[in-house]
Amino acid sequence: MSEAIELQPTPHAPPQPKRRVLILSAEEGEGHRAVARALETELVDQSAEVVVHDALQHVGRVIPFMSRDVYRMQLRCLTWTYGLECAFFARFPPGRAIARTGLAVFGSKPLLRLIRSVQPDVIVSTHPAATSIIGYLRRRGVLKIPALATVSDFGVHPLWAHPGIDLHLVVHESCVRPVERVAGVGSARVVRPPVQRTFFEPRAKRDARRALGLPEDGPLILVSGGGWGVGKLDRAVRAALRLEDATVICICGINEQAHKRLETRFADQPRAQILGFTHEMSELIAASDAVVHSTAGVTCLEALVRGKPIIAFGSPAGHARWNAKAIAGLGMGEDARSSRQLTAALTRTVSQRSVATRRLRAERPAASLIVAARPRDGRAFFRRRRQTRRIAFGLAVTTLVLAGWTFASAAPYPLMARMLNLHPVTTAPVGANRVVLVVDAPEQLVPAIAENLRSRGARASFALSSEASQPLLRRISSFGDKPLPALPAKALPHWISVGRSLRDRAHELGLGKSFYYLVPQTGFTLGEYVVARTVGGRPLSAAVHFEAGKPLPEKAPQAGDVVVVTLADSSPSASLALVDRV
Repeated sequence: MSEAIELQPTPHAPPQPKRRVLILSAEEGEGHRAVARALETELVDQSAEVVVHDALQHVGRVIPFMSRDVYRMQLRCLTWTYGLECAFFARFPPGRAIARTGLAVFGSKPLLRLIRSVQPDVIVSTHPAATSIIGYLRRRGVLKIPALATVSDFGVHPLWAHPGIDLHLVVHESCVRPVERVAGVGSARVVRPPVQRTFFEPRAKRDARRALGLPEDGPLILVSGGGWGVGKLDRAVRAALRLEDATVICICGINEQAHKRLETRFADQPRAQILGFTHEMSELIAASDAVVHSTAGVTCLEALVRGKPIIAFGSPAGHARWNAKAIAGLGMGEDARSSRQLTAALTRTVSQRSVATRRLRAERPAASLIVAARPRDGRAFFRRRRQTRRIAFGLAVTTLVLAGWTFASAAPYPLMARMLNLHPVTTAPVGANRVVLVVDAPEQLVPAIAENLRSRGARASFALSSEASQPLLRRISSFGDKPLPALPAKALPHWISVGRSLRDRAHELGLGKSFYYLVPQTGFTLGEYVVARTVGGRPLSAAVHFEAGKPLPEKAPQAGDVVVVTLADSSPSASLALVDRV
C-alpha cells in the first residue's frame, strides 16, 4: 500500500528529482484514454516525466479479446449478455475472483515486462483490468513502487478497486466508501475530475455557438454515444427534435456505420447535425443547453464540469446503466427510459440552471497526489483481510458441508419434509371403498399378477425401477393397468442423476411432463426430491406397505390410501397369494 504525502517545498529545500510516471490506459471507448490524456497534461505541469501506454496492447491476446473485442460486439448486438456478464464478474464475488485470477494469470507477466522496460517511479491505471493486474503485482511484492488508479465512474463496482492499489483517485465523495470496502480505509481520495483543462475555462454559450457556426438562439441539445457511438442514438435525436426550434448535434464517435445510418435517416432534417469523432467536445458542451448520453462515461464528467444538465438515455446493460443510476441518485442528472420521458426531461432542463458543478468540484488536481505518492506498509490491513477471509472461508465450507449433507443424506429428509411440507403423496381421491394399488414386482411376475387382478376386476400401477421391454408395457396396458417409474434405493447418494433417469423413464413409459414416481421405503433424500421435482416428478409413497416374507402391517388400508405391495423373486404362486390377501 502507499500513502500520498503532499510535498511542501521550502525556500531552502533542494530541487526534487523529476519523477517518471507510467499511465496505463485502454482502448475501450474513448473515456479511459481521455482520462490518461488529462492526467498527462496535469503531470507535465508538475514537471513529471510521463509515459502513456495502452495496457491491452501489452497483455497478450486473451484479455483484449474478452475485455474489448467481445465487449464491442455485445454493445452492438447483444447488450443483455453484457449485463449478465458484468453482473457476474463485477458484483458476484466468485465471478469477481475468477475475473481477477484470469487477469493475473494472463496479464501479469507481459505487463511486468512493460513496467520494467519503462522503469517508472509511479504507476497510474485508468482501466479496471490494468488496476487488477498491477494491484496483484503490488500485493505480491513484485512491484515496489507505488501504484494508483483512477475511478472515473460514479457507480463504482468492486473491479474498479483492488486491495493492492495504494491510492484510488475518485471524482465524488460518494465513490470513496465503495472503494474502501474493497481496498481498505484511506485508500481513496477525491480529486478534481480528470478532464482536459479547457473544460474548466469559462466559455460563454453564445461565443461557443458562434465559433462552431451554430444558431445562437434556441435550444441546442448534444447527443453523445461515446467513443464507440453506442446506444439508441436515433431515438434520442428524434426525441430532442420534438423540442420547438431545437438544434440537435449527435456524436457517433468512431462508429462509422452508425454515423452513415443517422446521416441518411436525418438527411432531410436541417435542425439535426450528425458528427463522427470530434476534438471540439469542450466547445460543443459549452454551446449546448443539455447533454444526452448513453455510456455515462467521461462525457458526463465534462458536462458536469461545464455545469450542463445531463440526461441518460439508452444506456446499455452493465456498468453504464449502474453509472447512470448513480448520477441520477445523486441529483446530478436524470435517467430517461423512453423517448417520451427524454422529451419531457429536455423540456424541463433546457430552461433550468444546473447546480451539479458545486457537487463535482474538488480541492486539488490528481497530479499533486500522483507525484507525491510513497509506498506504505499495508501488512496490518492485509492481516485483517486474511483473518476475515479465513472466517468467511470457514463459514462457507461449513455451509457447503451442511448443505451437502442435507441434500445427499436420508437422515435429515423427514425433518425437512415436516418443516417445508415436502411429504410424498400417500392418499388420493379415488372414491369410497377404493385404494390406490401399486405393485412393485420383478418383471417376470408382472404378467401373471396383472392377469390375476384383471380376473378380479381390479387394477393396479406397476412400479418399474429398470428399463421395461415394449411387449411388457403393451401387456400391462392391455389389462388396463398403468406403469409407474420407481426410484430404486441406493446406498450411495445419487440425487444428481435422479432427474435425468426419471425423465428418461417417464418418456419411455409414455407419461406426460408431470408424473408420479414411487419412492423407496428407506434412503429417500431431499436432493432426490428437489431434482425430481424440477423434471415434473411428484413422489408417491405407501400409506400401507405389504412386503413378501414379512408380517402383515398393523394398519388396515383406508379408502384413498396408497397401498404398495412389494414382491421379491419368489414363486408366482406365493406372489399371487399375497396379492389375494391384500
